[in-house]
Amino acid sequence: MPKTLHSTKHFHLVKQLRPLIAKMNPGDPIPTQQKLKKQFSVSQNTIELALARLRREGLIERPAGKQRLVKSEICDPADHYVAIIRPDWPSSVIEGISQSIVDAGHAANWRFDITNYRSHAGLDLEKAMGDNDAAVLMLTTEVVPDHLRDALTYMRKPLVLAQDQIEGLELNTVCTDDGLSIQQAVEHLGELGHRRIGILLPTLTTAPMVQALDGYKRTMHALGVTDTEFEPWIVACENKPFTRSIDIAYPVFKQWLERNHQQVTAMVCANMDMGMVVNRCVHEMGLAIPQQFSVVSSDNIAKMGEYFYPPATTTEMDLSMYGKAVIELLQKQFDDEQAMPECRYIPSFLIQRKTSGPVPATAVVA
Repeated sequence: MPKTLHSTKHFHLVKQLRPLIAKMNPGDPIPTQQKLKKQFSVSQNTIELALARLRREGLIERPAGKQRLVKSEICDPADHYVAIIRPDWPSSVIEGISQSIVDAGHAANWRFDITNYRSHAGLDLEKAMGDNDAAVLMLTTEVVPDHLRDALTYMRKPLVLAQDQIEGLELNTVCTDDGLSIQQAVEHLGELGHRRIGILLPTLTTAPMVQALDGYKRTMHALGVTDTEFEPWIVACENKPFTRSIDIAYPVFKQWLERNHQQVTAMVCANMDMGMVVNRCVHEMGLAIPQQFSVVSSDNIAKMGEYFYPPATTTEMDLSMYGKAVIELLQKQFDDEQAMPECRYIPSFLIQRKTSGPVPATAVVA
């Protein structure tokens, strides 16, 4: 297995030089290679590799016509440089996660590059990471191809996988606890007297949505509802990569609700896109929320529930905890490259607003 970047001598030298350069004034000359060799007891090759890396980071430069390296006139010194590697389409979930990571990293004096990719098939992980010290990777709903699986298996730099898990690979991951989120939603509706509770999911091809469905099933069992009873109330769309889940879910759920609106008294939604779909379809059926139909949505990241009409009952999380967990797992890998991988789930909590109410007294099974 190749040596990890953080075990190389030149990387350790870079870590020592960064804070020293940060204290210098722009244009100040960098000590000569001979002085650096003597001061840090390293080889000429180590010095050259370290200085080349610092030039790529923009901390030092060689002005035209000059022989000496100097501190750059314009630079942004940081303790660590991290690539956030994400799909290249707009997503409130991805934006929310990315911002929470950047906010937590800025508090530790880290800098971030946002790198986009079009598909798993075209993702060269090493190229996407570039000269950064580490990476955060966000996947799509596509199958993980062999070349990407191999790259993750033999990573030379710290990496955290955000919002997903890959079967067969032990990686540092941070995820919303979608199973707990849906469990809390169903329990809340159960406390209001509901038993005929459905669930709307955008897909079942990702680990978070599989966990959401598991949370639904175990909580329905706890309410005394059998598999035979609730299986018809599970609406799982077939959202494709690079498509908006709301566009797929709306016609699917609208058709389902037209046939089954008398079979359920409430729906839980795996995310806020699904919540918007249910909210609209229920209104189009002429049902009043929450007097005739209740809706609870998972809103861990988008944070849109309070702006719905009526304001949505949601399960949410402290998004800052997500970013802090990512930074902590990266820092753990910086400190100990042999540290065992962890999977951290960020807990959620329920906020009751105006879309959940007692089961209608007139509710009957058609």
